[in-house]
Amino acid sequence: MSYKNITTHRISPYSVPNLRMVSPGGENIEMETDKAIEYRSIEKIKDSPVNDIEPGNGFQIPFVFQIAESDWNGGKDWKLRFSGNLRNVQFTF
Repeated sequence: MSYKNITTHRISPYSVPNLRMVSPGGENIEMETDKAIEYRSIEKIKDSPVNDIEPGNGFQIPFVFQIAESDWNGGKDWKLRFSGNLRNVQFTF
């Protein structure tokens, strides 16, 4: 996922929203951090910034979720849940 600061001021990279998958039964599925790091390396995605993000700038965070194929069912009734500050960023999937 790509984040872009759409404000006129700098924002902290730690203020961007968190993303979870939610199963049809309501179970929150957390990101697989190890798999996301591996994907970042394979795709040569730069590390997330540690300094504030200037207006108009952005960065990418790979979100990787491990879901059994038998549970996936083509994604039917699965959801993405965002939490945190959603006002300051624009998402690109």
